[in-house]
Amino acid sequence: MIKVQTKGSAAEITLFPVDASQGIIQDLTLKESDTFFSLFQVEFNVPVAYRIDRAGSSVAVYFSHVDPYLEEIETVANGIQWYRKKETLAGYTLRVSYLEILLKVAEIEISPELALGGIGYKEKVSAMAKRNTAYAGINGCYFDTVTNFPIGILIKDGKLLSEPYYYPRPYFVQTSDGKYAILNLDQEIQLSLGASLFLVKGVNKFSKNGDVIIYTEEFSQQIPRQGDREYVVVENNRVISKEYAIRAPRNGYVVMLSPIGVSKYVKIGDSAEIRTIVSGYPYEIQFAIEGGPQILEGGKLISSVDTEKVRYGERLLTARTPRTVVAIAPNKLVFIVIDGYQSSSAGLTIEELASFLISKGFTDAMCLDGGSSSTMVVKSRVVNNPPGGEPEIPVGLLVKPK
Repeated sequence: MIKVQTKGSAAEITLFPVDASQGIIQDLTLKESDTFFSLFQVEFNVPVAYRIDRAGSSVAVYFSHVDPYLEEIETVANGIQWYRKKETLAGYTLRVSYLEILLKVAEIEISPELALGGIGYKEKVSAMAKRNTAYAGINGCYFDTVTNFPIGILIKDGKLLSEPYYYPRPYFVQTSDGKYAILNLDQEIQLSLGASLFLVKGVNKFSKNGDVIIYTEEFSQQIPRQGDREYVVVENNRVISKEYAIRAPRNGYVVMLSPIGVSKYVKIGDSAEIRTIVSGYPYEIQFAIEGGPQILEGGKLISSVDTEKVRYGERLLTARTPRTVVAIAPNKLVFIVIDGYQSSSAGLTIEELASFLISKGFTDAMCLDGGSSSTMVVKSRVVNNPPGGEPEIPVGLLVKPK
């Protein structure tokens, strides 16, 4: 007698009366056995259905995909599932990788991750994931291809590492109480040094303008030394020096000020604080990573493509390219990577991407950096197909055990 039971991507086959010690069945794992029955398990990469055919004294079990478009699926951890599917849209074939996180079930920490070496360096997402023992990861924000500096607001563990882009762009955040959201609100970076308040124009950037620039310990380059600037060094939220420093101290930062003379209002020992003010959003931000464009808000399309051209440039919106997406549904967070630049997966324009995401029932969604940067990693394994092989990038977004 034979009994078959499928459980996700595995199948259990019970045979009785069979003594498994009398022989070996190839590719089956023996889970349990006695003199009366044997229980075997066979693993597949996708959910399967089965049928049993009997012919005389012979019995055959045939397994088949539940979804013929599903290429591979894996339960990464409790509440985290990754799968890759073939999809079609407007006559084009797509190869799409999904990482679904059930927010009420998964015990995780999501965080931006800088390349090894700090701001100004690049690293593969798979290396970032391996270094952090992460469940999974995707590529992060846009970046300057000359300096490798991140573009747009970047906050990690509550610490500001990069300032907002000068045009308003969306950013994916987690608040200190664990809520996730996509914001498209104005921001202002304020720096208080004693009784003085400054508006910060740049964080970990080179600047030739008369701005207030902050350099943190993550900045990998030598801090610029300019004769028409003044410098203030902060450590553990206190001013410790008013001299130039080549690097920021641990647990501190260097402030570059202009014009000459403004630092006379700052004294050694003064308190120091950096504040990120988000208009109309009172919650403390644990992490933030900027990208865009935003596609969905409250289950509806946001502003037109013409408006977004000002913020991103026409080619980024109208070309069929690989896309990396953060999408939110009730009690669920989904990271999506759509392959492109290939005959097996053409990629999508922004308008096509909007149609695709609406069809999936998401409430909010935005892009991160795409094109040749688009990468998804599960347990250090690249699971999509980047057109030029896995790229090196300055910032990833990792899903780690809590």
